[in-house]
Amino acid sequence: MTQATQDMLDALREPNFGSAQVVLIMGEVRKQLESRPEWDKKFPTLHFYCDWCMHSQIDRNKYCLALIRELNQCLWQLDENGNFDPIRQMSNEKFLRLQELRNELGIVLTAISGDIVYPSQTFLFALFRYLKGIPVIPVDALDGTLARGKTAYNTLCQDLQIGPNRPLFKNLEITDVDDICLLYKTEMDGTSTNLLGELHFPICSDLPFIYAAERQNEEKFAMLVNQVQQMFARKQLDDAPAVLGKALTLFPNIHGMDNMKAVMYKMLMEVEWARTGDLNVLKYGEEAMKFIGDQVACSQIYCEMAEYACQHRDQIKEALDVAKEYVEKSLELAPYNQFKAHPKHQEGVIWFAKKQYNDALAAYNEAARYAEEAHLEAEHAAIRCDLAELLVEQGHPEMALAEYTHAEDIANSAKNPILMASCAFRKARFLISIGDKETACQLIATMPQII
Repeated sequence: MTQATQDMLDALREPNFGSAQVVLIMGEVRKQLESRPEWDKKFPTLHFYCDWCMHSQIDRNKYCLALIRELNQCLWQLDENGNFDPIRQMSNEKFLRLQELRNELGIVLTAISGDIVYPSQTFLFALFRYLKGIPVIPVDALDGTLARGKTAYNTLCQDLQIGPNRPLFKNLEITDVDDICLLYKTEMDGTSTNLLGELHFPICSDLPFIYAAERQNEEKFAMLVNQVQQMFARKQLDDAPAVLGKALTLFPNIHGMDNMKAVMYKMLMEVEWARTGDLNVLKYGEEAMKFIGDQVACSQIYCEMAEYACQHRDQIKEALDVAKEYVEKSLELAPYNQFKAHPKHQEGVIWFAKKQYNDALAAYNEAARYAEEAHLEAEHAAIRCDLAELLVEQGHPEMALAEYTHAEDIANSAKNPILMASCAFRKARFLISIGDKETACQLIATMPQII
């Protein structure tokens, strides 16, 4: 083993990981790839990233064209056959090939070191911080191989099944990297348009490189958390706290595994709420969010906490105020209207429980609009039924009946049997309350057929 290789292996264990370690590791890996005939053409993604680290711009690597092809496929929302798919997610991870990079680097480092070792997300952060400002430019805008009108340009358009007059995204540059987000920009050929994009990561506190032989505590921790999830599903609530206690004992010595830590705190909240109904246990949900970088997921946890607090509104005086605080936090974190439908619905429930009917009406109407725009039929139907109950409370039975019928129509159009039965049951209960037992019985009779 050369000194350079040993230096590279030592760098894998550096806790304070930065540009120096990235250059040392990727440079030595590149040498190993080029010196071993059996690795020739075997690790294309890894080779591309090694080259990217070694140049002020990268333009001749074979993977450049593949990256630009997949960049266009992603940003133009094309499926694998090149067909436009408006609901297809713009998966940035596809054209950056992050999983392939981690897999290939792990295989190579394991072969060199003799230990099973693989890069964590922490390494990816350091890598992209180093690559910041180093452009991938496989084309020259004026006279490159992908310039408009060139054979390669037309071939790529044909491959993507897009018209040759559609501008292609022609390059990629990392512009910034923070703890959970990577920002990039790309230009379109023949236009002055710059597209700015971002890729979000989960929170990661792991070491840059993970050695499998040193993960016994982590494996035991994961096993305990998974065991609690199974016990909760089987309603073994009295046995779950002991297992959670063992997981909490291991917790201070666990490296990384932020997702599993979040699950542990979430299960701690779920189990203790089911056992005690104590509002204080909802704080564990906030602990879980410390290990979650996704705003939508955090918004959903806050909304769940609000729903739990609402359950005890008749027994605990401050429950509604606690629920209101949580639902406000949920709405603050929801990035788009489609994610606001459920917390806004819950806000309406809280206002209704507080007998502030005008505020409840406004919240329900806004939630219904969000749900309708996002085609969230189950949420929309439930909102309409709750809105009907509010109208009954305000003394408007005719309007309430119209809302119950609206909810039925939404459920029927969604062809969701459980939703259809739920709406039919709520409408039947209302009909009984206003003395129309005959119609209510007819509705109830349809439920077995629906289900």
